[in-house]
Amino acid sequence: MEKIPITSDGKLKVEDELKNLKTIERPRIINSIAEARAHGDLSENAEYHAAKEEQAHNETRIMELEDLLSKAEVIDPSKLTGKDIKFGAKVLLIDLDTDEEANYQIVGDIESDFKEKKISLAIVVDEWGGTSGMVTLEDIVEEVMGEIRDPYDLEKSPVSQINNENFIVDGKISIYDLEEEIEGMSFPEDRDYDTLGGLILDNLEDIPKQGESIVHDEWMIKVLDLDGNRITKVQITKIS
Repeated sequence: MEKIPITSDGKLKVEDELKNLKTIERPRIINSIAEARAHGDLSENAEYHAAKEEQAHNETRIMELEDLLSKAEVIDPSKLTGKDIKFGAKVLLIDLDTDEEANYQIVGDIESDFKEKKISLAIVVDEWGGTSGMVTLEDIVEEVMGEIRDPYDLEKSPVSQINNENFIVDGKISIYDLEEEIEGMSFPEDRDYDTLGGLILDNLEDIPKQGESIVHDEWMIKVLDLDGNRITKVQITKIS
């Protein structure tokens, strides 16, 4: 199992968020669904459908955090030695135009928060002030821990199964292949799209933003990554 580096403070924040989603948000949403259901006809009940979609988002986030914690490896930056920039290191960034200085800490994507001066990548400049490259968290941590896989990295197959109800899928996969790869997914014969990306575009009627989602039957389909206007990576989660 691949490990995801995280600081002890970052792990506590993830645990707090997970606790809130399970003990506060989940009961609240269930109550909202029950209240909306009591209004009658569900086919035209906007409150019911909104609550169900919120439930899907909440349950997906719970699964993401649980999966993250199962792979988390807490790293104590104080125990890392050497002069090289490592995970957890604090770096001084200088604006070459204004000479303004700011301290940032190198952390993982899950902890990255620019407002809190925590970043997961850095721009490398040469002695002339020009950009000579970019260092991502993976570049830094792999020097310390060996190869680190992004939890959303796709294998050669267009479908990567996280668990029985959660999949990471290439946006270019054909609808026919998607039906073959994920048991229980089906689509109408007279559809106006041929790929998973096409399905999303057809439903949203616009270019999606990262994190946007649609619901198809009992599945929530969430856009994870785009390359320009092309949908490249999608998360599919069973919600019922």
